[in-house]
Amino acid sequence: MLGLLWVERLEKAAYGAIETEDNRFKNLDSARSERVINKRINQFEMAQKTATEAIELYEAFQFLYHCLLEQLRIFDANGILRNREDAEENIKIGLDLMQWHSLKI
Repeated sequence: MLGLLWVERLEKAAYGAIETEDNRFKNLDSARSERVINKRINQFEMAQKTATEAIELYEAFQFLYHCLLEQLRIFDANGILRNREDAEENIKIGLDLMQWHSLKI
């Protein structure tokens, strides 16, 4: 399942970005000069932005991946054969959303 590998990669990247953000935050206290304080604030803000984007990408990809897998089920929850055209359209929309979201970030 290649999609599941991507979910795991994106999750790992999100946790790594969160760790970097946390480290940058912890480094703020040790700065003394105005120049170093400003530099560390900028580093923290960049790490914060990166972490937010990584989390958003992971959450969106995971959600859409599971939605796409759901569309591959032949029967609905009541055991009724699903409409093929609806499933195909939903898959197309899901893939478009995945592509759009990954390009946005």
